[in-house]
Amino acid sequence: MAESFKLTTDHTQKATLGCGTLILIAIIVAIFSDHGTRDVERGVDDLRHDVQDLKRSVDSQSEKVRGLEDLLKKGNSGSKPAEAIPKNPFESEEPQKRTLP
Repeated sequence: MAESFKLTTDHTQKATLGCGTLILIAIIVAIFSDHGTRDVERGVDDLRHDVQDLKRSVDSQSEKVRGLEDLLKKGNSGSKPAEAIPKNPFESEEPQKRTLP
């Protein structure tokens, strides 16, 4: 290479950045750029609402199950009539049934 194309050390400027400087620049860029954080926040809010809806649904179903259990317990605790006796036993075609003790 010809001497005219070479730069002397007097005309060159070297810029050297250490690891600490590069890390500091990366931290500053990360702080001031909200890249993707809003999407994540929106997703978390949507998930929170879905979980609340599921909790309400489970609570409602639990109440219904408790009510059905109570009805079953009430039905099993009393005396059990075999069938209802018709008002006029002579008008029915089936034989009359009595309640069990």
